[in-house]
Amino acid sequence: MYNFVIVDDKKYFLDKIEKLIENFNNEFNHKGMIYKFQEYDTSFHELMHKNLENMIYILDIETENGDGLDEAEDIHDLYPESKVILISMYQNKYTARMLRNPHFYIGFVSKEQDSKDFKKELYELLKRAINFYNKEKSITIKKRDEIIKIYTKDVTFIEASNRHTIINRLNKNPIKTNFTLKKYEEMNFANFKKTHNSCIINFDNVSSFNSKKSQITFKDETTTDLVSRTYKKDINKYIEASSFKKTPEQEYANT
Repeated sequence: MYNFVIVDDKKYFLDKIEKLIENFNNEFNHKGMIYKFQEYDTSFHELMHKNLENMIYILDIETENGDGLDEAEDIHDLYPESKVILISMYQNKYTARMLRNPHFYIGFVSKEQDSKDFKKELYELLKRAINFYNKEKSITIKKRDEIIKIYTKDVTFIEASNRHTIINRLNKNPIKTNFTLKKYEEMNFANFKKTHNSCIINFDNVSSFNSKKSQITFKDETTTDLVSRTYKKDINKYIEASSFKKTPEQEYANT
């Protein structure tokens, strides 16, 4: 679950960003709550201090009663794990301040550009924020007297095997678990998507997809052919949501 907090004193932009986030979540199968504020008021600060999980802020730098850069600094000091995206109509006015404090935020989107470019840049920063959270997460497995922590950034794919599941990892031995595949689905890790009824792929670790062979290759050169026709059409969408970069030589689900 991701919590998106938007602050903009112009209702037009507030509603526009809300709609873009809703579309983003629907397009990439993310679950999230959206909170909207037209000013940095008591209600905003009360929500900020709740420190909900996976907070992603989209903050207008200049509003009638507050400064988004000051708020970003406060958020960073209090809750450094939170992710902040800054927006403004006046980028040049704030460039020097933003350059002095680059660690307070993960990116900036200008409201002066057209809707297509605004959406593209906002989507890229939302993906980056979610990928930050994804890399910090882990799965804890208890095997007899041993506790094993598996970081999601190391997982390539999880496959069902009889009554067990097998977690495959980059350059490491697989681990058999007693969890069901459904259990891992419910964990809702970013960019972990089903490609088969018995397989979940971490698309952050995909290096290529061969549509004709229905084969996915990972960054450590291991492969899986657990790709069903039902899920093929969604693979391009998953790739777009991950850090996987397309190359001209690769084949995709729509070929």
